[in-house]
Amino acid sequence: MVDFDFEVEEIVEGKARILVPKTTRGKGPGKKEGVPFYNPVMEPNRDISVLVLQNCLSSGKNRILDGLAGTGIRGIRFAMEVSGNLSILMNDWNEQSHAIMLENIRRNEAQNTEVRHEDLNTLLTSDEFDYLDVDPYGTPVPFLDKAVKGVRDGGILAVTATDTAALAGSSPKACMRKYGATPIKSKTSHETGLRILVGYCARIAAEYDLNIRPLLSHSTDHYYRTYLEIQQGQSQANGTRENVGFLSVDLSSQEMFLEEEKKDDFVAAGPLWIGSLWNPGFLEEMRSRSYMPSETSRILELLKLESQIESPYHSSEEIASHLKVHTPRLASILERLNEEGYNASPTHFDSKGFRTNAPIDEILQIFKKT
Repeated sequence: MVDFDFEVEEIVEGKARILVPKTTRGKGPGKKEGVPFYNPVMEPNRDISVLVLQNCLSSGKNRILDGLAGTGIRGIRFAMEVSGNLSILMNDWNEQSHAIMLENIRRNEAQNTEVRHEDLNTLLTSDEFDYLDVDPYGTPVPFLDKAVKGVRDGGILAVTATDTAALAGSSPKACMRKYGATPIKSKTSHETGLRILVGYCARIAAEYDLNIRPLLSHSTDHYYRTYLEIQQGQSQANGTRENVGFLSVDLSSQEMFLEEEKKDDFVAAGPLWIGSLWNPGFLEEMRSRSYMPSETSRILELLKLESQIESPYHSSEEIASHLKVHTPRLASILERLNEEGYNASPTHFDSKGFRTNAPIDEILQIFKKT
C-alpha cells in the first residue's frame, strides 16, 4: 500500500471498498482539511448519481467525468455498479487526492478508469463528456461556465451546492454576489434555494444557446443537488429563458406565484427556475428499476410523489403560525385536500410540508377546520 502523509482507514460504500482520510466526521458539510475530502453524509447523493447514470446511458461509449473527485469514491462506484460502455475520468487538483484515487482504483480493480491531476476549468476547455459531475466543497459557481459547455448534446450535468446559507437566504448578500439572485428566508427557503441554483445554471446555458431540462433535483441535509439534461440549439435555449423568473409571496395570505415577472408589492425571490424541478417519467422509471438503501429509496419515493405537482410547497408550520392555530397533522391535511378533489403530496424538503394544486383560500380553510 502507498504511504500517505495522513492517517487512512477503509470504508465500504455501495460495492466499493476504499481508503479515506481518518478524520472526525459528523453531520453537515464537514471540514476541508487539505487532504482528500470524503463525507459519509453524502452517500445518498452518490447513490442517486449511480441510478441517474444507469438510466441515462446511450448505446455507444459514454464518457464520464467526476471533475472534483476527492478520494475517487463516486467514479469507482460508477465503474463497479453501472453496467454499460463507460470511460470514466476522475480528476482532482489536489496531489494527495490523485495518489489516493490511484490506490483506490487498484484496490477495487476498477475498470475503464483514468485519473488526472488538473484544474477542472482547464480540463473542460479541451474536452466534452456525456455525464459531467461537479460536486465541490462550497459553491459550484466557479466551474459552471465551463461545465455547461463541457457536456455533449443530450448529456447530463450533475451539480451539487453546499453553500445553502447563501441560497436559502441566511446570507442574502452572498447569494447576490455569487448567483446574481435574491433569496427569501422562510420555512420553504430550501426549495427557493434549489430553484436559484437551477436558474443560475439555466441563465449560463442560455448565453451559449443551450437548454437545460431538469431530470431530478433534491435538497438533502446540508446540500442541493440537480441533474440537468443539456440540449443544444437556439430554439431550445429560448425554452430555458421562459422558465427563468421569480417566486412572489403574498405575506398577507401565504399565496405563492412562480411567474416570469415579479408581482408588485409582493416579496420576491429570484431570478430562479420556475419550471418543474423533475421529470416525472424519468423518476418513475429510475425508481421502479432500482434497489438502494432505505434513506435513498425514501428520498426517491417522495420525489416521485411531489413531481406530479408543479406548485411550490407549503410549510404547515408557517401557515399555522400565520393563522395562529395549532399545526394539523400532515396526514390530516393531505386527506382533507384529497377529499376536496385536489392533488396533494408530502415533500422531501420538509417533513411537515406539503405540495398541492389547491388555491390558498382552500388551504387556509382546511387549516382552520382541522
